[in-house]
Amino acid sequence: MELKEDSAEWLKDLKVRKGIDSSDYEYDGDRKALEAFKSVPGVDWLCGKFLEAVLELNMAEMLGGAVRVSARQFPELDRLRLQCAKTLDMGAPPVFVFEGEGINAFTVGPDAERSCVFVTRAAADLCKERELTFILGHEMGHIKSQHSLYITIAAFLAGTGVWALRRMEFPGAAYLRILLGLPARLALMAWARRAEITCDRAGLVCCQDIDTARKALLILACGSRKLVERIDLEEFKQQNADLSESYARWGELFKTHPNLPKRVRALELFSESRFYRCDLLGEAGFPARSRLDLDTAVYKLLGDAEPAAQKLKELQEGAAALGKAVAEMSAPMVKKGKAGMGFGLDILAAGLQAASESLAQKPKAPPKRRKAKKA
Repeated sequence: MELKEDSAEWLKDLKVRKGIDSSDYEYDGDRKALEAFKSVPGVDWLCGKFLEAVLELNMAEMLGGAVRVSARQFPELDRLRLQCAKTLDMGAPPVFVFEGEGINAFTVGPDAERSCVFVTRAAADLCKERELTFILGHEMGHIKSQHSLYITIAAFLAGTGVWALRRMEFPGAAYLRILLGLPARLALMAWARRAEITCDRAGLVCCQDIDTARKALLILACGSRKLVERIDLEEFKQQNADLSESYARWGELFKTHPNLPKRVRALELFSESRFYRCDLLGEAGFPARSRLDLDTAVYKLLGDAEPAAQKLKELQEGAAALGKAVAEMSAPMVKKGKAGMGFGLDILAAGLQAASESLAQKPKAPPKRRKAKKA
């Protein structure tokens, strides 16, 4: 990927809203789930204890096979990195290019200060600069909304709890692993799908062109620019209606990302919002959607009101009771120094229950904008 001469023009034309906060564009369902999980007592303590060791090992392995983007290495990509950070009003996280599978990018890290963005070589080679701006903006959106901390933590705690049970020898342990694992995975995936909606919005805020954002999503999905050019958008949009009327909608419960037609439509709805068109782009008089109208439409689009969502809520409520039971059963059996496992399961269950209850709520008018912290 090389920046063309006209790139400087569209980069200069990008609108920057000083003091932009993630709450300005976050999807209501994502925000509620995240706040509910963070409100559980002890979550911050568990985050620090568990991630300190695990992330350090994994990060060391990933960084060993990647090249850091800088003014001297991939300066064209570094320019986009800095622009996205400026647009989102955040510190620019390190970005690394690595030889991964297909066109992809992801974010890892325990907090905003220690998070990194990884971009595959194929993405850097095949995507145009404005498409990469959307992709980088999406990943930085995870950091700005603190997803890289809490969603990673929740997923890791779910895995740790199940892994810990394998060392416990008592009747029914295998069944407990299954029962605990399914609700945890469903809850975390439901949360992650809503987080993707938020970060697609962050990507659009950075690239500020809905056609580019739509194309970037399609390229990430099918992994080929040539194939994307041959997609009929109207027929593609019909896929969402077809999926909603088939058993395929149940399979989405086990995915970390919404089905692509839903993501594209949700982003198109955001491109019609008051914040994007009026507050960011400055298009006065545009008949834009209010925040409540926007999130209500996305709520219906994602199928949050369908029986599947209610079933998920029931499973997560069961996880809360199960977590407490496991903590009580394991306490006398776990060796000294590992008593925190039962406590971790208890906290995990409480967090999942709180998150599931928030996901089942319909969108409400957005809260007052958070005041910017003083430096």
